[in-house]
Amino acid sequence: MKIVDTSNKKIDRSYVGGGTFSANPITMTSGRAMLEFLKKNSGPVYRKIGKLGEQARKGLEKAFGDKVAVTGMGSLFMPHFLANGITKIRNASDASRCNTDLLHRYHFVMMAKDDIFFLPGKLGAISYAHSGSDVKDLVEASCRFSESIK
Repeated sequence: MKIVDTSNKKIDRSYVGGGTFSANPITMTSGRAMLEFLKKNSGPVYRKIGKLGEQARKGLEKAFGDKVAVTGMGSLFMPHFLANGITKIRNASDASRCNTDLLHRYHFVMMAKDDIFFLPGKLGAISYAHSGSDVKDLVEASCRFSESIK
């Protein structure tokens, strides 16, 4: 028997997409529309989301102090709850040794109490639809969470 047998013709009728929205026509249409929008507006879009991302990272650093190291760039941010002797995130190994249980708790509290959506344990991302008010809400909610874990 061959390891890969291509004689099964059923394979011609199937396609496996590798993500939540892969091969979805609505997602593909909206993605294409966004790419067309970015062709004409990339400067303002990336300046805005980059500025808001920087505000989010600085705000989270202030909210959590030395309990958290915040990583990210551009529109992305990720708080790492320091543990196990880690004081700075230099690589994925450092990040993996942080307190992921507390990170998940933070994300669940943000969703349940503050209407701020995170995929638990994943990084945050600023979109063009976000505003300075959204970042302010994120930082204020993070301050409350930080106080609750003292």
